[in-house]
Amino acid sequence: MVREVCEQLDITEIAAAVGVSFGGLQAVHVAEDREQGVPRLMLHSCAPSTLPYPDTRAEAIVGPVVFSPLLQGLVWRLVRRMVGSDAGLRRMMARLSRLPVDDWWGQLSAADRDEARALFQSMGSDSGFAIDLRQGRARDAAARRDALSKVPCPTLVTGSPHDRGVSYAHAEDLAAVIPDAVLVELDSASHLFWIGAGRARVGLIVGAFIDE
Repeated sequence: MVREVCEQLDITEIAAAVGVSFGGLQAVHVAEDREQGVPRLMLHSCAPSTLPYPDTRAEAIVGPVVFSPLLQGLVWRLVRRMVGSDAGLRRMMARLSRLPVDDWWGQLSAADRDEARALFQSMGSDSGFAIDLRQGRARDAAARRDALSKVPCPTLVTGSPHDRGVSYAHAEDLAAVIPDAVLVELDSASHLFWIGAGRARVGLIVGAFIDE
């Protein structure tokens, strides 16, 4: 499907396949498509690795219910309403970080907050999150390991130990299983690694990897 999209958009040269968060395994499979000819793979704050996801049993039980096709519309409407205020946005962002929100909230510019708010207000999942959660089941770890071990290109893996959305252990595991992978630890305060003071460093890291 990705190959067909590239053909429709007349994209003939690819710099890299990029996976963010739940998009990691999809990017891995695109990188393994020989016809696509992907020269590099980048995985940012991705899960699952060979480790199961969600990271806690409570999330594994509640997640499929909250993001079920029947309830997800209501959930996202509540999220959109919550982030309409700075106080609500702060609460939402705090859930994505292991650091006390007082330590980093003040470092976000008005533009950073507007970008985060626009992201949350545009999100929806239909059946997508429920499907993504199923791909992280513990019983499918061997299949994930098989796919990761066959990545044919140089791979950049990034993650932050402050990320509460995805444990840093997934980044470490991805880098250990993918044959030609390098792991870069970010200091991003939350799962939204591209929002905030760390954005410039991420840009430099990605640029250097592509230029190699």
